[in-house]
Amino acid sequence: MPSRSLLAIILAIGIAWQAYAISVAMRFGPPLNNFMIGLGMQPNPITRAFIATYLWWFLIPLVCLLFSIDIVRRKSPPAFYAATVVVATLSGGFVLQAWTNEAWLTPLIHLMQAVR
Repeated sequence: MPSRSLLAIILAIGIAWQAYAISVAMRFGPPLNNFMIGLGMQPNPITRAFIATYLWWFLIPLVCLLFSIDIVRRKSPPAFYAATVVVATLSGGFVLQAWTNEAWLTPLIHLMQAVR
């Protein structure tokens, strides 16, 4: 089991990644929604889900933070529990960033194909 300080660093990186992905989503979510409305285009399911949920994404790092604090404060957390929290925290950042990218790129690629 890694030391508590190493575990805290890994978890902080995951939460920072989530915060970055959420800041990008908050910055580009409204223009994406306006873009879709302006085109009169029905977005794909990924983009629709993104537009419907990105305002609630801030809950993900909050939940991860609570579990991270619980892990780091323990002298010897169960290995499975610690591994689960680390994987959930890091994969949360990946999923949010990938979802934001996909929500934007898919409509743009379809638009470029239609123009061609």
